[in-house]
Formats: sequence, C-alpha cells, structure tokens
Amino acid sequence: MYNFVDTQEWIPVHTLPGFEACIEYYVNDKGAVKSTKGKVERILKHKISSNGYPTINLTQRVGRGKLKTVLVHVLVAFAFKGLPPTPYGRRAGCSVVDHIDENKKNCRADNLRWVSRRENNTKFNYARRPKNTPEQDAAYAERQKIAKRDYMRRTRAKQKEAKIEERDK
Repeated sequence: MYNFVDTQEWIPVHTLPGFEACIEYYVNDKGAVKSTKGKVERILKHKISSNGYPTINLTQRVGRGKLKTVLVHVLVAFAFKGLPPTPYGRRAGCSVVDHIDENKKNCRADNLRWVSRRENNTKFNYARRPKNTPEQDAAYAERQKIAKRDYMRRTRAKQKEAKIEERDK
C-alpha cells in the first residue's frame, strides 16, 4: 500500500471563533473536514440539511461534550476568508457567506465570500412568472383532462371489481 504525502493546508477548527471547544477537527480549502479522534484520522462525510447546505456534526470536548451541527461553508469561510467585516449572524446588518456560483454544495474557499445580508438578498432580480398566459391555460386544461380521464378509468375499474365480487357471492 502506498502512503502519499498530504499537501493540503489543514486549519484547526478550534482556532476559529465560536468553535474553541471542537479540538479534534481540521478543515481544508476544498471543504473537507478531518477528524483526529481515535487512532486513525478520517475525513467526515457531509450531511445535507433541509435547506440544501452540507453540514457536519462536531463534538465539543472542552467543558461541554455536546454535538454541534455546523454548516461546512461557514467553517471554510472563517478559516480561509478571515473574519467577516461585520458580525456574522442572521440579523439585519450582519454578514453572511455567499456562494459565488450559487451551488450550495460547492464549499471551496475560492467560491465563497463575505457579504451583507442585504447584498445576499438583493443580488438577483426575482423572475416573476406571468399569470394566465395562453400556454399556461392550455397546459392546465390538458392536465385537468388527463386527471379526469384517469379518475373515470379508476372509477370504472372499481365498479367492475364490485360487480365481479357481487356475482361471485
């Protein structure tokens, strides 16, 4: 078996603000998180949260002992993009991490940047769909026709089964 030299830069997670109790973890600029718990180092698998972002669970060792679920892109941004210009958070005036290519699963450091919440919410114009266009009306009518046809087909099948059961009794 070959042992290759790891040339990636790994930043200890416990040196990042807010993660001081997570002493056995390291993050690299590609979005990988390494655990040094136990005898063997291993790369942690990302879990996808309900809003589509990769997360990991970190065990807090110093003084707490609880699990902390962390967004991977936030770890990478704190490690490789420095501290945000304003405090990190969800309130107005706070900084958030923005994915430049709009791919939530791409947590590479060169794809992330700090932006204000307002910048993040207003970077694209919302595409409003036109209502009641002829194409939409025709598509809706076709869906309704198919749905009604399927409903009638199922109803006739149930009636036929009921007649067969009555006859067999």
